[in-house]
Amino acid sequence: MGITNIRPLPKNQGIMFNVIGNRFKGLVKVRYDNLEDKYNIRYIPSCGGDIKEQIGINEYDLVETLSDNVGQSPLVLDFLIDMYLCT
Repeated sequence: MGITNIRPLPKNQGIMFNVIGNRFKGLVKVRYDNLEDKYNIRYIPSCGGDIKEQIGINEYDLVETLSDNVGQSPLVLDFLIDMYLCT
């Protein structure tokens, strides 16, 4: 399990990172929507398959939503979000 290759999305609109979690393995993109003041999350599996999207996630539910879908420790994800999105 782990998170690697953390990098910003173009125009500083969010972050993307590779994850190997208990429930998901692949690329995760977290994009901030200025108009809605919410986050949109896209899960792109590394082994192909369907891309999953979650739209309209508020800041307070972001870490829990990511943790539930990826199967990664909420503490690690909370640190990641604080470091790269809430600066």
